[in-house]
Amino acid sequence: MKRKLLALFMTGILAAGLVGCAGTSTDSSAADISSAESSGTKDAKTSSSASGETDEENALSFPLEESVTLTLWFPYGNTFWDNMKDNPVVGMVEKELNINLEFIHPPQSDQETSLQLLFASQDLPDIIRLDGGISPSLVYPGGGEKGVQDGVILQLNDLIDQYAPNYKAVRARGGDYEKDTITDNGVMWAMYTVGDVFEKPWGGLAYRKDWADDLGLDTPLTLDDWHTMLTEFKNEKGAVAPLMIPDTGLLVCSEFLSAFGVGKEFYHVNNEVKYGPLEEGMREYVELMRQWFTEGLIDPNFAANEEFMNSGNGWGLPTSYVIDGKTGAGFSSWAMTRNGISSLYKATDDTTIDYFAAPPPVKKEGDQTQIRMTTSTVYNPWIVTTSCENPEVAVMYMDWGYTEEGILILNYGDASNYTITEEGPRFNDDILYSTEYDLPTFLSAFTWETPPGMRDIERAYQNTDEDLLAARDVWMAAGSDNVIPIGVAFTSEESSEYATVMGDITTYAEEMIPQFINGRVTMDEWDGFVAQIKSMNIDRAIELKQAAFDRYRNREA
Repeated sequence: MKRKLLALFMTGILAAGLVGCAGTSTDSSAADISSAESSGTKDAKTSSSASGETDEENALSFPLEESVTLTLWFPYGNTFWDNMKDNPVVGMVEKELNINLEFIHPPQSDQETSLQLLFASQDLPDIIRLDGGISPSLVYPGGGEKGVQDGVILQLNDLIDQYAPNYKAVRARGGDYEKDTITDNGVMWAMYTVGDVFEKPWGGLAYRKDWADDLGLDTPLTLDDWHTMLTEFKNEKGAVAPLMIPDTGLLVCSEFLSAFGVGKEFYHVNNEVKYGPLEEGMREYVELMRQWFTEGLIDPNFAANEEFMNSGNGWGLPTSYVIDGKTGAGFSSWAMTRNGISSLYKATDDTTIDYFAAPPPVKKEGDQTQIRMTTSTVYNPWIVTTSCENPEVAVMYMDWGYTEEGILILNYGDASNYTITEEGPRFNDDILYSTEYDLPTFLSAFTWETPPGMRDIERAYQNTDEDLLAARDVWMAAGSDNVIPIGVAFTSEESSEYATVMGDITTYAEEMIPQFINGRVTMDEWDGFVAQIKSMNIDRAIELKQAAFDRYRNREA
C-alpha cells in the first residue's frame, strides 16, 4: 500500500510542479511561511482593498456579513474523499470566511473533454482550475488571454489591484512570481497556486554506490569516470544494462548530452535559442552513446524495453532491474536514491542496494553543465469566469490563500495537527509517524494540496530521511543558465503554427536518434538527418521560440 501511495505522491509532484528541463532558470528567492507577514503578506480580515480606498459602501472584508456561494471546477483524483467538500479543511475555510464552497469534479477518465465541453456550453462555474501540467487539454484553447478576448475568462488586473493585496505582495517578490503570472501583453487572467520557496530538482542521475564502493570508485564526475564505472559494473558486477536510458536515446534532463553544451530539444546560449539535434554537440553525444552501446554499457534493448517504459514511467529505473542487479545507473527520483527501494517503495528486503545521486557529467573535472531539472514557483492557474456574480468575493477568497492564516489552514489543516517552531510550522509526530495514514495520504485527505493560494513545498518531506533528500542538493548544484523558462508562452497563432511544425520534427528525431545509437543507422547518414530536419522548417520553429523567449525576457510585470 505504501508503495502505491508513494507512486501517487511522485505523480502529484510531476503534475503540480510543471517541472522539466525546459523549466525556469530563475532561482527566485522566496520567504518561508513563517515570514509571510513580514514579507508584505497581510491578513485578509484587515485588508479590504489594495488601493487603500475607504468607500464604506464598497468595502468588503472576511468574514462576510452575508454568506456567498462560490462554485469551483477542477479535476479531483482523491481516493479518500469523493468530493473536495468532504475534506475537513473546506469546512474550516468556509467558517473563517463565511462563504459556501461547492465543487464540481469531472470524471477522471474524461476530464479533458469535460473541460472543453464546459467552455463550449457557457454554463460556467465561478472559478475553474486549469492544469496543463496533467494534460495539455486542461487549458483554455488558445491560452488564457484568448479566453478573456472570447468573453469566457474575466481579466483580473483591476480586481487584483483592489481586492488582492496579499497576492500582489507575493508577485512583488519578483522572478517567477512576477513574470509567470502575467502575459506578454500585461494581462492577468488568473491567480496562481504558488510555492513558498523555489523547489529543488526531484530527479537526476544516480548510480549503485554500494557497487562503486566495492570497486574502489568515487562518485563519477566526468564522462571518463562514467565510462570506467560502467565498464566495471558490467565486468565485475554482471550488470546486463549498466546504464539505462529512455527509448529516445536522450535522458530526461539532457544528462551526458549537456557535457557537450547541448540540450535535447530547445535551449538557449546567451539568449539565442537553439535546437539540440542540429548542433555538433548532439553528434558527439550520439557517437559516445554508440560507442558505449557497442561496449555493452547501455541497455541493449533500450529502444524497445517495455519494462523500462512501464515500470520506470518512461524515464526512471525499472524496479525489477534494480532488485535483480541488472543495472547500476540511470535517471532516478530522490525517492529511489540510497535505500529508497527498500525503505520507501518496499519493493525488496535487500537493504544493501544503495543508489547515490551524481551531478550531470562533464568533459573535464571542474567544468559545469548548464542544463538540469528546474521548476517554476508558479503552478496551477485559477480563473474567474464571466458567469461569476460575485467576482470581488471570488478574488478576495483566493487572495486569503496567501495570508498567514490562509497558508496555515490550507497547508496544515486543524491547529492540532502542527506546532510553530523556529523553522516554521511542523506537523506533530502523531501525524508524521501515524500508523493509520502515511504523510501523502494525510496531506491528500486533510489539507488542500494545490489550493488557490500558497503551497508549503517542504511540508511534504518533514518525515523523509535526509539521506534521500540530499540527492536534490547534488542535482541542484548543476547550472541552469541554458534552460528556457517555463513561463515562455506563444500567442494562440504561434502555438498552432509551432505545433504543426514540431509534430513531425519531434517524431522524426525520436525515431532516428535511437537508431544511430544502436547501430541500425550509420553515422555516415548524420548529415542527411540534420538536413532533413532543416527541410522540415525547423528554422521557423526556432524563430517562433525565439520571439516568445524575447517577449518573456522583456515582459513588464
